[in-house]
Amino acid sequence: DQTCIADRELKRNLQSLAMGKPSQRVLCRKGKGKDI
Repeated sequence: DQTCIADRELKRNLQSLAMGKPSQRVLCRKGKGKDI
């Protein structure tokens, strides 16, 4: 709600920031799944 970004778009963008190429990752995640 604070970002005014739709849930679907927010999840898609967070996944791309966490699961891109290793040199391009901005976010760190735990585990191998797509959970954010």
